[in-house]
Amino acid sequence: KKLKLLMLIILLLLFIAALSGCFISPSEDHAEMADYTPLKATPLLPVRPLSAETRNCFTFISEQLSSPAGGIYTNYQNSSETGELSAGHEVLSESMGLLLEYARLTGDQQLFHETTDYIQDHLIVDDILLWRIVEQQQPITDVSATIDDLRIYQTLSLSEEQWQLNDSGHEILAMLESQLPAKGFSADYLVNYYSANSPTQDKTVEVAYLNLVAIQTLATAKPELAAAAATSQRVLLGSFISETLPLYHKSYDPDKGTYSDADGRINILDSLMVIQNLAQAGIYSPQSIDWLAEKTASGTLYSYY
Repeated sequence: KKLKLLMLIILLLLFIAALSGCFISPSEDHAEMADYTPLKATPLLPVRPLSAETRNCFTFISEQLSSPAGGIYTNYQNSSETGELSAGHEVLSESMGLLLEYARLTGDQQLFHETTDYIQDHLIVDDILLWRIVEQQQPITDVSATIDDLRIYQTLSLSEEQWQLNDSGHEILAMLESQLPAKGFSADYLVNYYSANSPTQDKTVEVAYLNLVAIQTLATAKPELAAAAATSQRVLLGSFISETLPLYHKSYDPDKGTYSDADGRINILDSLMVIQNLAQAGIYSPQSIDWLAEKTASGTLYSYY
């Protein structure tokens, strides 16, 4: 059900982009694509009416899966375990970024401001937006995830066209505009994680992390990132596998100039995120959309290929 819902969201985004007339196919020459500047995404708000499923999901999250302070727990059941992966009642910047995006898309200004307040008060330490925390405890990480930072940055940037940001919104936006150019890229390639003190050790680029609209918006504010925006678009387009399997590779190695996938398998969720990142920038593959529509209609869309 979650996969089908995600598919519907992806297809809706593609339909909206089609209406804007700014589609371009990755089958065109990639050298030309590197110089292409898609139209800036514009907010189409509010999303109304909300489905019963959406309302029920939000009610469950807010009443059963959130802390009194407003953080979204990773799991319903608590756990004292702390490891490399999130567990128990840890709160993720991913979850708070998605909540912020939900508030923007539904036009809920109060929820939006409450969420930026939470991010400012709980997730930011030493000008780093931590990717996970446990409330009322010392930080369990000193690392920020660029995929989550870019989502929050994009949402804040788009929201400036809707309403006046509150103090925390302005502060987070300014911090990300400073930290991402300084720490989020290496030799024009997006890194996966960064911290306040340690240089990134990333050897590969996670293609699904490349939120192209957010990077292009950031490059507008910080022109020194223009080359990084072009590189990100080139990596996204080059990750297309084939017309037979019109999905996208998971990782890119800048040193080798090659793409790879975990255990030789294609994770459909990674590919859907790449399709979404491209679609929001007005770029898409007709083969991918036709393939996804056919697999969804026939009930044969699987997690791995």
